[in-house]
Amino acid sequence: MPVVSTFQPLVTPARCSVASLIWLAAACSILNHPQAAQPDRRECAGGGCEQDAGPPPCGVRCSPHASCEAADGGARCVCAAGYLDVDDDGTDCQPARGCSNIECGPGRACGVIGDTVGCVCTEGYEPVVDDADCRDVDECTRGLDDCDEHAFCINELEGYSCECERGYEGDGRRCRDVDECESSELRCGEHALCVFVPGISECRCELGYEGNPRAGCRDTDECEQSLLRCPERAVCTALPGPDRCICRGYYTDTHGDGSVCAEDRISLAVFSGAQIHDLFLAAAPRAVGGEERLAVASEFRGELRDFCGSPLQSKGKYDIALAVFGADDRCLWARSFGSTETDRVVDVGIDAEGNLFLLLHASGPVEIDGQTLGVAEGASCSLIKFDPNGGLDWSLPVSSCSRVWTYDDGPIVRPSIITESLAIDGAGDVYLLFGSLGGELGGLVLAEHLSYTAVVAKVSRSGMPLWAFELASDTSQAGAGVTQGHYLTADSTGNTYLLGSAASEASVALPDGTQLGAGLFLLALDPQGGLRWTRPWPEPIPAAIAAADDGVRLLLTGPDNQLPPADAIVHALHADGGDAWLAPAAHGGLSRINIDLKTGADGDVIVSGTGPVPAAADESVRLHTLGLGSCFVARLDRDANALWGHLFPGRQFWDLAVSPSGKIYVAGFDYSVPADFGGGIETDSGSTFLIGLRP
Repeated sequence: MPVVSTFQPLVTPARCSVASLIWLAAACSILNHPQAAQPDRRECAGGGCEQDAGPPPCGVRCSPHASCEAADGGARCVCAAGYLDVDDDGTDCQPARGCSNIECGPGRACGVIGDTVGCVCTEGYEPVVDDADCRDVDECTRGLDDCDEHAFCINELEGYSCECERGYEGDGRRCRDVDECESSELRCGEHALCVFVPGISECRCELGYEGNPRAGCRDTDECEQSLLRCPERAVCTALPGPDRCICRGYYTDTHGDGSVCAEDRISLAVFSGAQIHDLFLAAAPRAVGGEERLAVASEFRGELRDFCGSPLQSKGKYDIALAVFGADDRCLWARSFGSTETDRVVDVGIDAEGNLFLLLHASGPVEIDGQTLGVAEGASCSLIKFDPNGGLDWSLPVSSCSRVWTYDDGPIVRPSIITESLAIDGAGDVYLLFGSLGGELGGLVLAEHLSYTAVVAKVSRSGMPLWAFELASDTSQAGAGVTQGHYLTADSTGNTYLLGSAASEASVALPDGTQLGAGLFLLALDPQGGLRWTRPWPEPIPAAIAAADDGVRLLLTGPDNQLPPADAIVHALHADGGDAWLAPAAHGGLSRINIDLKTGADGDVIVSGTGPVPAAADESVRLHTLGLGSCFVARLDRDANALWGHLFPGRQFWDLAVSPSGKIYVAGFDYSVPADFGGGIETDSGSTFLIGLRP
């Protein structure tokens, strides 16, 4: 409510004059006058007006809007509140309709308050004590504003204004947070993240990086700067971003950060007694009956002891030994068979129900559970299925194999220049890669060729051939223009990937009419055998390939026995054949011989290999120099980040498998000296072993 700061009286005391002798019918005020003592005049007594019977000799007529009041020993007419005294004697009281005759200063305005009219403080101002001025009211400091909690109050003359804080928007009375990260208003440098913060979002360097996040962050080498201290059983490992303590080879990372490394990471089976050539491994894609399963196949001569319990005795020069292991490395079943000559394991696989599939090269008839497989003359390749208990389910002749391959005791019949192999999808169907000159596959007719042609075929879980994809050469000359199939892999849905090549003097004609030039190529087929895409591939030939649900991974290294030593690099492709990423797995001292690549259920990539010369250090996984014949296992995640790497000196690795839970199995052979895996686990000299590494 406006406060009166100055005022002027509405009336002034009325002064009597002889000329103004008028009979009063209303209230009057008689002031001191020479004729005031006359008996016929009006008197004010006790503040009221008393009127004589006769007309007063000296008096005034008060306005109807005035009252008689005692003043200075006399009386006066006073205009009522809200009226102006026009003649200053209370005789003419008019309503106050404006302040045209009053001028007020800043912060004031004319107004009528009670019985006064004058300058009052306007809204936003307050009177100054003992002063006629008005001063601005600071609503901000007194908390009289209604600004948002995320707004600034700005005091102004005759009021205030509100302004949202930085990082907020609105009218000041209502402010809402602005997410600069989502709106892309805030741009951060390389290896920096835009972090939403209430009020003002900000750029922060990624974990393991330092510097100016707006300009770009650089990797912090915590290992080199001794910022990260690891226990004795772990090694400080430089990685892109934050460095990590990684438990050494056989130790288990109890807490997942390398702070506690327990001696229970590794399990080991040692097979002794017989002469063993190669161990083939395959892990079931899913747990069978609540437990994971691992299939093992090998060729042996003599008495094989410690192979899943009871000793196995060969009949011919080299027989086949099979075994399946379950939870806690418990052997579920084992068996052996063979002809009187040298038989070879070409490849092995196991499906999600525990059925084992063996691609066998037999040099003569082989009897299994009362059935005779193979032929007396020449070589024969067969696909054999064993049920979850190890019994024979069915067998399928694949193709004649006719490449001579030199072995210990002289020439033996070896599969053709095609690298025969098998792959199994999530439904239990089998995909085969083999070489063919023609003939048939279980009733499926194959075209006649003058030179060996690579064939990819799909066989149902019941043993029925479904389709065959042949890579025919365009040459008619025998022995020329051979198409080779180097590696075959399949994902869980049945998409297959083939790495092949054609001789320099010919090209490859695909079923759809597509021509592939001489040299290496990679092609992808859908589950029905249709061609999805092809792309040429540069030399040298990748050492291994493995399918993942989002594409395919290839392991690149130098040609056989390359000098100087080669690096191992993983090249990832998308499902459409486009490049995804390249990442090093190991550096130096590596041979293409006995190097392998597998993918885990979570998309991780696992690489194993053997270095015939001292292995140099790989900065990404810290594979340190451990001397001649060092074997390594390295693990990268699906985005190419190195997780860990371990070396096992004095060994040669043969094959690699990864279980659905991420457990890694590596099969190999120790040289002529005993080998210590650590944690009290050792092997005798010349032993064949199976290592199990927990994730």
